[in-house]
Amino acid sequence: MTSKKKTKKTRRHSPVRIVVYVLVGLAYLLACTLVCVCDWSREYFNVSLEEILFTLTNPLEGADNNIVWDAVKYCLPRILLVTAAYVVAVWIDWRTNVSWIVCVKIKKFVLRLNVLKIARFVGAWGCIAAMTMSVFHVDKRYGLFEFIKNRMSVNTIYEEYYVNPKEAGIVLPAGQKKKNLVYIVLESMETTYADKEHGGAQSEEYIPNLLQIAKEYTSFSNGESLGGFYNTSGTMWTMGALMALTSGVPFDFPTQRNSMNKRESFAPGLTTIGEVLDSFGYTQEFLCGSNGEFGGRRLYFETHGGYEIYDLYSARADGYIPEGYYVFWGYEDLYLYEIAKDELTRLSQGNEPFNLTMLTVDTHAKGGYVCKLCKSDHAVSTANVVSCADRQLKNFLDWCKAQPFYEDTVIVVTGDHPRMDDILVAGVETRPIYNCFVNAPAIESERKQNRVFTPMDMFPTTLAAMGFSWQGNRLGLGTNLYSSQKTLSEELGFDYLDAELKKSSRYYEEHFY
Repeated sequence: MTSKKKTKKTRRHSPVRIVVYVLVGLAYLLACTLVCVCDWSREYFNVSLEEILFTLTNPLEGADNNIVWDAVKYCLPRILLVTAAYVVAVWIDWRTNVSWIVCVKIKKFVLRLNVLKIARFVGAWGCIAAMTMSVFHVDKRYGLFEFIKNRMSVNTIYEEYYVNPKEAGIVLPAGQKKKNLVYIVLESMETTYADKEHGGAQSEEYIPNLLQIAKEYTSFSNGESLGGFYNTSGTMWTMGALMALTSGVPFDFPTQRNSMNKRESFAPGLTTIGEVLDSFGYTQEFLCGSNGEFGGRRLYFETHGGYEIYDLYSARADGYIPEGYYVFWGYEDLYLYEIAKDELTRLSQGNEPFNLTMLTVDTHAKGGYVCKLCKSDHAVSTANVVSCADRQLKNFLDWCKAQPFYEDTVIVVTGDHPRMDDILVAGVETRPIYNCFVNAPAIESERKQNRVFTPMDMFPTTLAAMGFSWQGNRLGLGTNLYSSQKTLSEELGFDYLDAELKKSSRYYEEHFY
């Protein structure tokens, strides 16, 4: 009897059984984690799979600390609950040393069923099924299978349409003075924030100043009222949009080959507006209200035009904010604009033309940041943040207009990508991004309206607005909107272009990596 019990115990606690417990448990835990993270990310950030991969494989320094904390609060209790359930089930099975035999009589036959073995079998395969179902859940949410299919496909867009700025013969017409550039990128600035009467999606007007500026200066639209450009694959997050806006090329680097904290250059084969202006003797600066390292921004701007980077740490060092100060993603736009004024004053006193590119942050997901300048004019907090951003931009432009450098300066105001949460935009299908060229050449209405264009088109259009010219009307994959030539979105169709850009590109790999 003693020998029999020992044999049974040895079978139950064999290494194989322990390995099975661990493997099945890991599959179950991974399945639950995938579902939790997937559901949280869709609730917090309405982003694509490529954006998530980019963010996770690049420097996270400077990210809003609340993001991590919100993820932990949402996911951890659920993961702990399912983990506890699995541990209890394993403990019960581990401690059970008898077989639960149930006899089932079917006519003349008697089936002896070992309930414990059946429970183990069902539990193990149930965990594996949960893992499988979680993969399908991710696919439903993010198009996982389509993403894999696209990465295995190849496009020829670049071979057929890419124009290398180095080979375009960019010149400044004789006798024309070099224009300064102030490039203001407004975080998540959609034209859907306008009311329905003016082409937006709101019942009340949240961006009256931006609307007025668009009417007064040159703003390109997808319709006949306030509108803007559509983001393609590779431009739906800040760094991807910044790259497209300044180079005419979307972000499409394999994540495993583009970890920014390990690389010494960012797209070394790419030619950007920074390098174009650098060749004409411009002094350049990138100003942001967060850590410049985040998403590889410092590396991109420093290696493409030699920009000076002014970020959170610069603001602390210069005394604009106290040492250790940190809110939201770094510091508020109210400080950003004050720093921009001082930097523009300094740059304008130099002997060279300048390019100040700045990125706001208060309207970032989730919900935006309510600063001390925000009012309570609207019922939704995010609407008040958007309206505050609208006022701050208007006040900054008014200041610029009163400065001696304004006469020789083109100011580009543009959004980067659609909101990453669904506040104010839930259920809105068309999400154009704001753009306006201040103190730039005027253009007839029929060439400004009913356009289909992308962030890539802003690159050549900005250079044209500054007075530069070149052979043809394209740079990168972008088209000069001042010209009569159709953009690639208009020529090929936006959906087709976007579908092709989701695929891999041999040209991209060979020339830009």
